[in-house]
Amino acid sequence: MTQTPRAKITDVTASVNPTVNDDGTQALDVRSLWVNESNGKVFFCVNNAAGAAVWKDVTLTAAAGTHPVHASTIDPTINDDASLSFELGHHWINTTTQDIFQASDVTIGAAVWRPSSTNGATPAVNPGELMYGTLMDYLPPGNLTSGLVFYIRLKLGAGLEIPNMRTFIDSGGTGSRDIRMGIYEQTDPTDPDGLPVTRAAQTLPVATNGQNRQFMTEPLIGGSYTVLTTGYYWLAIVTDSTSLKFAVCNVARADFLPVRREAGTGTVLPATVGTISNPVGYIPYLAAVEA
Repeated sequence: MTQTPRAKITDVTASVNPTVNDDGTQALDVRSLWVNESNGKVFFCVNNAAGAAVWKDVTLTAAAGTHPVHASTIDPTINDDASLSFELGHHWINTTTQDIFQASDVTIGAAVWRPSSTNGATPAVNPGELMYGTLMDYLPPGNLTSGLVFYIRLKLGAGLEIPNMRTFIDSGGTGSRDIRMGIYEQTDPTDPDGLPVTRAAQTLPVATNGQNRQFMTEPLIGGSYTVLTTGYYWLAIVTDSTSLKFAVCNVARADFLPVRREAGTGTVLPATVGTISNPVGYIPYLAAVEA
């Protein structure tokens, strides 16, 4: 048997199927792929224990009612749909990143693939709320400059549907003081050094009357925003009143953080981002809420 390593996770091309002895002692890692050239089968390593390796047959088949796995070097897109024989429940492995996706909708031209694991490791837990600031301490409340648009970056998985956005008003909420929240895309969502470019979704401008000491959860205009490509996205918030107090983190130096801001007017979120800078000062609590 000839084994040919061909990727960073010690993927193998061979003429036989893997066995329990094709394990970590042979430098075969969990998440490795094994391709049997003689029969076209593809296997995925879920356990590389010595003498007890477990390889799952993930060969894509066309049999109805099965849940095959398609292996590719890229993430699935909206065009990987029923026209290509994909069915609900089918899985997709990105052999470059080892991310795994499951088809929750195979409508032609509008397929939805939800992430089912991160880096091929443990199953992903329904995040419920995707938010920036999970590990930050929110100090005494602070105000945001009127008309100043704040951008905060986070990473989202393909297939996520986001219907709402959320912030926290500590005090100052009245019917004459409004906020608006939104989501922005990068030119290349996979670029870790990318910046916000285009507005993809936003809420209406919302009055803060009666929202003191309250989370404000507001729907996006037109319904849910669906993440098509795993990568980096930016949440945005703007208020027309400096008198509002938000839950904030007071950062004395922020030029190393994925946060930006730009001058604006009222509660307008620009369709295209203009001149931005790294803020030094308050960073507000802001979240994209999945459900």
